Amino acid sequence: MHTWALPVIDEEACDGRGECVEACHAGAISIVEGKAAVTQPEVCDYCTDCEAACPAEAIHCPFEIVCA
Repeated sequence: MHTWALPVIDEEACDGRGECVEACHAGAISIVEGKAAVTQPEVCDYCTDCEAACPAEAIHCPFEIVCA
């Protein structure tokens, strides 16, 4: 797994409400000290649900899902 391809969380923008945690069916994201964090990168399946669920727009997925 390449860490550069994981969701990027802007800690300043994150309000810690946890919508991203609820949206992450893989369990890769947790709230740590009031902010979202990718705590289990090995289980991230690059679905981008966390990015879509964040009302603060604090998560950016630096990859694109391409169907062949």
